[in-house]
Amino acid sequence: MHVTRAYKNDILYIDKTLRVEYKKGQLAFINNDIYNEDSDKDISYFNLYKNVKNKMAESMEWSERLLRLEPRYMTRLSENVFLLSNQGKLVLLDILRKKDSTVFAYGKGTRNPLCFFEYQKNGTKEIVFGDYRGHDKNGNVGVYRYSNQSVIEIASISGDKIDHIHRVEYDEKRNIYWIYTGDTNAGSGIWTMSYDGGKPEPFIIGLQQYRTCVSFINENSIIYATDSPMERNHIYSIDINTKNIIKLGDLPGSCIFGGTLISKKNNNTYYCFATAVEPNGNMPMWKYLLNNKPGTGIVDNFAHLIVGNEKKGFKEVWKCKKDVLPMALFQFGNLRFPTQHIGGKIFFCPQGCKEKGTFVLQA
Repeated sequence: MHVTRAYKNDILYIDKTLRVEYKKGQLAFINNDIYNEDSDKDISYFNLYKNVKNKMAESMEWSERLLRLEPRYMTRLSENVFLLSNQGKLVLLDILRKKDSTVFAYGKGTRNPLCFFEYQKNGTKEIVFGDYRGHDKNGNVGVYRYSNQSVIEIASISGDKIDHIHRVEYDEKRNIYWIYTGDTNAGSGIWTMSYDGGKPEPFIIGLQQYRTCVSFINENSIIYATDSPMERNHIYSIDINTKNIIKLGDLPGSCIFGGTLISKKNNNTYYCFATAVEPNGNMPMWKYLLNNKPGTGIVDNFAHLIVGNEKKGFKEVWKCKKDVLPMALFQFGNLRFPTQHIGGKIFFCPQGCKEKGTFVLQA
């Protein structure tokens, strides 16, 4: 396995025929040979921001990061229509007509959900996500499903029990959703819910050991990484039938983002976990925002890429150093994974680090 720099800008979406790059408030839709950056052709541009404040902020990296102007998520719905999460809204972009329209506004407090999970159900693309820092109209933490250009709330968990939802994932084999929550001990855990509706039920909750943002569901187990700035982090496997947990490896930091890499050489599946550089959260807000000291569960000032599987084990394949700007105010040091449909490789973008642009890991 080796890591190389793929593109000078961050990408939000990539498939065999197209990639979408972000730079200073602008999306570039590039139809080209994805292996050769110099062959760009047929580029279509879309400007995200029109108000004066954002136009000024997007011109400088520090202010762009302060205001979180880079979108969190993008996916392709058809040839010219894309779905984008940005600035508190889920938006449809028609790049041919140069039009955008709001599909859904998140609850107050949610700028972007932490994770979007895509799947096909009866031939229709659906996407699930949960409130992150925000709440629904009843004060609960909501679970939402996008389908056919509309969003509905399919469930909620009381805000007295959890802080927010890290991830919602559809399990086709069992026809259920897995819901991952945080952040206190009592609020950290894994829940399940029938696809057809009903109340989310705790599967395993109550410890930082169950606090996760990244998981991979297999036939009989879930492989996941913990996400705690306050305790050492690990990769675990939990048996779905017995709830027995086995530690598969150690992590040098909390894990917020990850992805799957399938090798073209041997068809092996590798799980990719990115570790973050973030501060402890148990301090006054002003101090938390300005602090530049890694939390107790973060071993150094680097974002690490850890890759492996149950048979071969897990090892570090790449790392990059956090920059000097305060972590919470100007984003954690991290590696973000764009939406991607490419075999034999996985793309990632450093966030809040000295390295910039898009990198690719090939197996």
